[in-house]
Amino acid sequence: MYIHGDLAKRSFALKGSQHYAQRQFMFAAHCAYLEFAVDLGRLYLHTADAAIRRAIEYTRLEEPGRYFSRTLLAFFEGWQSIVAAMRSSHLIPSVDTADRLLFLSDAAVMAHLRRAFGDERVRLMRAVEYIQEQFDLIARRYIGGPRSLAVLDMAGLLTRAGFSPLHVKRALEEQIRVFLKEIESHGWSIDDGCSLCTGKALSVLALARAAPLAQVRVKNWLAGFETERFCVLEENYTGAARHEHAMHYAASVVHALLDVADDGAVLDRVIAAFFPAYIRDPDGLLAYWLKWRSEPTFWVGAHIFSTFLWLMQHPTHSRFLDRWKPQIAAACAIYLEDLKDEANIANVRQAGFLYAIRENLAALNIGRLLGVDGCTEPLAEVLAIFDRKVERTIERHRREDAAAPNGLRQRYPFDSSVDRTVRFIDNWLRYFESILNEKEVARDQAEASPERHV
Repeated sequence: MYIHGDLAKRSFALKGSQHYAQRQFMFAAHCAYLEFAVDLGRLYLHTADAAIRRAIEYTRLEEPGRYFSRTLLAFFEGWQSIVAAMRSSHLIPSVDTADRLLFLSDAAVMAHLRRAFGDERVRLMRAVEYIQEQFDLIARRYIGGPRSLAVLDMAGLLTRAGFSPLHVKRALEEQIRVFLKEIESHGWSIDDGCSLCTGKALSVLALARAAPLAQVRVKNWLAGFETERFCVLEENYTGAARHEHAMHYAASVVHALLDVADDGAVLDRVIAAFFPAYIRDPDGLLAYWLKWRSEPTFWVGAHIFSTFLWLMQHPTHSRFLDRWKPQIAAACAIYLEDLKDEANIANVRQAGFLYAIRENLAALNIGRLLGVDGCTEPLAEVLAIFDRKVERTIERHRREDAAAPNGLRQRYPFDSSVDRTVRFIDNWLRYFESILNEKEVARDQAEASPERHV
């Protein structure tokens, strides 16, 4: 399976060193993981261990708050624990290491992970390994299309997950160049002066650590639309006014400001735009967020709540949201009731069967975190469905191996819609980030408690 393993390893190592020199630590970590994958498949456990340790080291160098760094660190640490146990003969799997997703389903491997980290780590490891397959597929087949909102979302997901732009024929790197060229030639914005798309493009530039001067100019362009609630499309072919857009446009700006490490001056103004003083009730607030939407309610809401979830767990800037949490909880409760009504109208056996529910995993998670009733069951349903997708993929791998041992693996997107695939994966990773953040906060609080030092 790894006929050209040494050549592949040298290529990954060279790309990793380039990323490291440019302080692109998450991309360097991804390249180290790719080195690890080659050596694990060949059972070169000593060098596999060294590679995954580098992935851990590089991930720890990255400041939290931009990438899915907690999730990837847990993923890399899980793999390092497995390799260490194999090297010491404390773990003797019965599955070939060449297929990492199948390997993670080995009973002995799962038992080891449960003993070392708990049940949630088994779910995370298998999910993230499956997601790595999806990233490779997205980069190979889909990211190279014309610049669009879908391509911006793909690029944002890949860069936030530390996927090296130099991997897979540099397809992601080429798209970043496309974004930058349009930005520089269109007054520091893209898509006819769209704050939604421009915010997403700025996030990609910031996560890729590309064109720092352009980042400043794009940020300044976005900062100038306070009177429009930061929701702007300057040249709308429909004839709608430039400001008549829902608040998911502003949510994109919030995310971009977090990614460029804004000091908070602009960020505070954008967040305040979500909570005008004249709106007192949660129904009115939710309606305000959704006002002038041109997409379905639950598509727009998913973007808004996923941004709030990300901001809530930001290590420094979460404080900008603290005073608004009661309003968010109240609006979220109404939003989730509307989602449940949608499920009832559709007469589905489980709410999680609806695309709208699965695309709103972040809203369900916010509800859980803020104490909104009725979130636990649909949240568990969505996670179970995602787990089932991984299981079905594992079963397909087994069938393919039985039919053609050592044959080329057929890969398919999570969903028949690539747009939904991206949204599902993004929500999934945000869930893992929030769970790990909770554990991190609880651990820090426990270590700081007076009782610990008595």
